[in-house]
Amino acid sequence: MITESEWTEWLEHPCTKFVREIAQKRRQSIKDSWESGALRDQLDSAEALGACKALQMLEDLDYETAVESELTTVRRVGDDNGEIE
Repeated sequence: MITESEWTEWLEHPCTKFVREIAQKRRQSIKDSWESGALRDQLDSAEALGACKALQMLEDLDYETAVESELTTVRRVGDDNGEIE
């Protein structure tokens, strides 16, 4: 598991900031496409909604949520407790 200070350090890393900025811009682009009527059908709309939700989750992810979520309990082969160290 990571510490809160490690999480904060990761958030401040230039690559992390860049990825989060890309996610924000991509989500806005999808919303703009929806507003302009560029999505052709229900499938396009459903895919856009799913993408927006995933990107929003990435943007909003905080330390407490990450620690409490399944992201920190992914099982590794041979790991009895299921936690990432």
